[in-house]
Amino acid sequence: MAHSDSGGLSFILVKHLGTGDIFLFEGRDARDVFRTGLHNDPLYRGSIDGVLSHMKQMSHDHFLRVADCAVLRTAQPPGAAAKTRDCAS
Repeated sequence: MAHSDSGGLSFILVKHLGTGDIFLFEGRDARDVFRTGLHNDPLYRGSIDGVLSHMKQMSHDHFLRVADCAVLRTAQPPGAAAKTRDCAS
């Protein structure tokens, strides 16, 4: 099972040798990036400082989403699934 399939968050960073730009992709897009390279739509393209800031924000948002889902699950009666758009049952 892929890390992203179990609720994880991972990234792929690629540096373009010609321009020096950093491309950020989600880890779940690894096959597509391998097949078509930088023709995929990146989450971010730019400087290293910008990409690190973008990754920090995405990680923070992901953590809050996971924490919210955990709270919803513990608030449910036993056997009930949390019914929200962002929480996998």
